[in-house]
Amino acid sequence: MSSGHLFSAPGLGPRLLLRAQALIIGFHQLSDPAPVVRQLLADPEMAPFVVDFTREFSETFSALLRGLEWAATEGTKSRRKEIEQ
Repeated sequence: MSSGHLFSAPGLGPRLLLRAQALIIGFHQLSDPAPVVRQLLADPEMAPFVVDFTREFSETFSALLRGLEWAATEGTKSRRKEIEQ
């Protein structure tokens, strides 16, 4: 199934935008912490908790799109097989 078919599914567009908005809000808040949190994150031991908005949003949104594509293709096949059995 091409990605063109994926995004023509009824109701998917608004849900995808809502999910993208949730990711944007969440990662923005995490990547722009309050000054006191920023001071804590300056400690090298806290490096794993420093959020790069662009990287995190891109990777997470890509994973969401891959999951939706899988659900539209393989997921449908799996459900069909379950129904047929």
